[in-house]
Amino acid sequence: MQDYAIQKSSRKCFVSDRPLQPGDRCVSAIMQKGGDLVRRDFAPENWPGPNSETVGWWRSVIPQKRSTGQSLAPNSVLINTLENLLESPGKGAIAYLLALLLIRRRVLVDDAEASEQSSETASTLSLRVAHEERILLVPLEPVDAARSQEYQAQLVELLHGGE
Repeated sequence: MQDYAIQKSSRKCFVSDRPLQPGDRCVSAIMQKGGDLVRRDFAPENWPGPNSETVGWWRSVIPQKRSTGQSLAPNSVLINTLENLLESPGKGAIAYLLALLLIRRRVLVDDAEASEQSSETASTLSLRVAHEERILLVPLEPVDAARSQEYQAQLVELLHGGE
């Protein structure tokens, strides 16, 4: 069996040159052009049907465009960022939210032993960095709902490494 490299969807109707939008139905065909196989995409109303050059064809829906490909900052960077936030005045709420996200990602775990030894258990989360002995004490900080958009923007910046 031989593999053939077929190009991705052009996202344009071959006949009308009209852009095909995400969610639009289309017909795609592989056609023999000389010694090459080429892909042609058609709006359903412009599909002429298979001819002698058609190797294969199928109906589909144009998919949503993929995300920008941003990658999350490495866990070590996020832990260091959290430590810096904990030392910065006025950054308690964003530090608390980052800690919650790191718990969700299983980068931080609740350290029950350290919590029992701490006198601040009611107002502080005692968290251990996963697979390490390092403990972080994160104050429980009330989050102002009116500033939620600002917090969200700051978290996106932190999680994606400022890309």
